[in-house]
Amino acid sequence: MSMTIAVDNRSLPLIIRRTARQKSIGVELTCRHEVIVRVPHYLSEAAISEVVNKCLPWLRKKLLSLPPTAAGPVFLASGSEVLVLGEVKRLVVEQGVLPGGGGVVVHNAELVVALPALPEAEREAAVRGALARWYRTKAAEVIGALVEHYSAVLKVSPPPFSITSARRRWGSCGTTGRLNFAWRLAMALPELIEYVVVHELCHLRRRDHSRAFWAQVAAVLPDYRERRQQLREHGLRYDM
Repeated sequence: MSMTIAVDNRSLPLIIRRTARQKSIGVELTCRHEVIVRVPHYLSEAAISEVVNKCLPWLRKKLLSLPPTAAGPVFLASGSEVLVLGEVKRLVVEQGVLPGGGGVVVHNAELVVALPALPEAEREAAVRGALARWYRTKAAEVIGALVEHYSAVLKVSPPPFSITSARRRWGSCGTTGRLNFAWRLAMALPELIEYVVVHELCHLRRRDHSRAFWAQVAAVLPDYRERRQQLREHGLRYDM
């Protein structure tokens, strides 16, 4: 269920996620200023409210460390700045077809998008669509290699995975063992993508966020806390 919570006269989205696999209560403040509370499926609403109220001082403090939420999507046209694996690229929009028939290509410090002749009113949406498709392909390529590598490290069979349009989760692990990753990760630094992949692969062994789970993540990525914090602080940049 979804609702809101007042924190210092600000109304923040409050998202309650009940799962059968959750054994403890977890509260998270995302880079989008959403409060996500993960609870066991049997917990009463009164008990959830009590936990959230106890977390208010922590939420007030945490809000101060987060950047302001984005005002809205950036208009995409030649000259705009976009991110590719954490690197800033200058967007160049051209009319025509690129060598090899592709619609998007990285060329040094530029990300070039080729489009057919279109009315001005349709151009920006076409740029956005072409970029989303390209980022999806890039994410699949990078994440695929990481899933293969870290599956061997963790001694698990490489699971199937999907690239999704999720906005509230960078990754997830389904009950069947299929992993899901947001295509927007293709904008993030490689070490942050690495953290998300390892996190979800570790869920193949442990479905909770217990100490044992985090110990498993730490055994592979000792600096996972720093990576997780970077993703929380800079996640708003990985959008368009």
